[in-house]
Amino acid sequence: MRPPSEVEAVARLIRAGLNDCAIARATGINRRTICDWRHDLVRPSHARRARLQGACPICGVGELNARW
Repeated sequence: MRPPSEVEAVARLIRAGLNDCAIARATGINRRTICDWRHDLVRPSHARRARLQGACPICGVGELNARW
């Protein structure tokens, strides 16, 4: 697992318009990893969407209990 600082650095380069190959050369991070991160940044995972919408992050159905 990569440190969050690397993920944020890649996210900044993505926002700057660099392609995955250029980012890989600049950071030393595998191009496929960058591609995966780009996909996650553009299309949040089901669990992340559920959290953002206040639904259960495991099943995506129902609201989270306010105590959690």
